[in-house]
Amino acid sequence: MKILAHVDVEKIVGPGYFSFRSEVRELEVIRVIRHQATRNPALNRWHYQADVADHPDMHPDSIRVGVGRHYRVNIMRSGLNPKWKPPEFAPGKLVFEC
Repeated sequence: MKILAHVDVEKIVGPGYFSFRSEVRELEVIRVIRHQATRNPALNRWHYQADVADHPDMHPDSIRVGVGRHYRVNIMRSGLNPKWKPPEFAPGKLVFEC
């Protein structure tokens, strides 16, 4: 599965701080994670994030998560990925391995 997402491509360093400049790239998804988007679980509204494989344009100092040190991005359904549909999660599971 592939998605469009923002990735860090340049590190900006200033006196006492650093930040990253990001650009949109097509990325290969390793796993999809969902988080409850409302206090009422009966509404079944979710925020989705994806752990993605490294892209050649990614900055090596980009912040990684988890044991596999993957890069995590937000899946933006309204703007970048309007045709993306979430996978079928097993009942009670919050992670889908691709």
